[in-house]
Amino acid sequence: MASISLCMIVKNEAQTLSRCLSSIREAIDELIVVDTGSSDATREIAQKFGARLYDFEWVDDFSAARNFAFSQGSGDYLMWMDADDVLKSGDLPRFQDMKKRLCPGIVGVTMPYLLNPDESGRPRMRFTRERLVRRDANPRWVGAVHEVIDYKGYSLYSDLAICHLPVKSGVSDRNLRIYQRLLDSGHAFDPREHYYYARELMENELYEQAIEQFNQFLCLQGGWLENRVWCCRDLAACLRATGRREEALGALMRSLSLDVPRAEILCEIARHWMELENWQAAEFWYRSALLLRPGCHPGGFELPDCYDFLPCLQLCVISDRLGRRQEALYYHKKCLELRPDHPSVRYNERYFVSSGLKEPENPSILPYS
Repeated sequence: MASISLCMIVKNEAQTLSRCLSSIREAIDELIVVDTGSSDATREIAQKFGARLYDFEWVDDFSAARNFAFSQGSGDYLMWMDADDVLKSGDLPRFQDMKKRLCPGIVGVTMPYLLNPDESGRPRMRFTRERLVRRDANPRWVGAVHEVIDYKGYSLYSDLAICHLPVKSGVSDRNLRIYQRLLDSGHAFDPREHYYYARELMENELYEQAIEQFNQFLCLQGGWLENRVWCCRDLAACLRATGRREEALGALMRSLSLDVPRAEILCEIARHWMELENWQAAEFWYRSALLLRPGCHPGGFELPDCYDFLPCLQLCVISDRLGRRQEALYYHKKCLELRPDHPSVRYNERYFVSSGLKEPENPSILPYS
């Protein structure tokens, strides 16, 4: 059976490290923890889990730290997690079973990355990341920020998921400062770095600079298709934030010229029309979003709510405004199945209960059910 070395970089992660390691420790053969300057109990927690502990001087380069961590692993496969990650609850036995099936022909394993669950436990965002790589494939992390593993060979996709559960809130300018230092040093961004630099500008509410960088990225040759599609959505968000509503709509429509539609884009187009109270136009785009299915564009960012809950929530409102109350109730019931504890769903439940409206005995009378 293949052996796995979990290689982590940490700094002041006492709040989350134990939770992380408790979720995965039984399935790994070696634990490498590289500390970049902790002043809390991080090191002691790592040692309690049997970690081989190393120090690494932070040099504003995540890849440098991760490559050092990988260099210390001796297992057949090198795995990474962050301290505020956990293996999805209940997936440990399946992970151990997957481990038994690993063979030299499988160079890497990619897994879903689920971010920030809502009140019902559904992830607010998901995408796919490379998670395990064979050590003899000489994998290398690249990119000072938003780093990725560069390796060659066959990758196995596993539906086993890693959940990202941060306890720290707020936006940090750390990544933006790293990018600025790279620029100041004369470093030339590749398309991926250019895109993520623009995203950091957006996250720090430097919208005009972000707009300029997003537009430059879209003019570059190359760049991953998923980044280009999502760039249109990010650009639209920045334009909306600066009051340029029509330009934002244009950015969203531009994404439709790049590839087949994404529900995340269609919901933003629908929101544009809904805010203008053009109910028919908003209805069209939300219904279009409901026709799409998640998981069709592996690796790209995905907002699960955009494929079911958000369109149903808004179509409930739209149907009610258009006087189609049975249809509104139908969409409300869909929302109840998906996120019963969402504040808007609770409000709508009180609204429908007080109205005395009942579900039709024959749901087929609904024109879009």
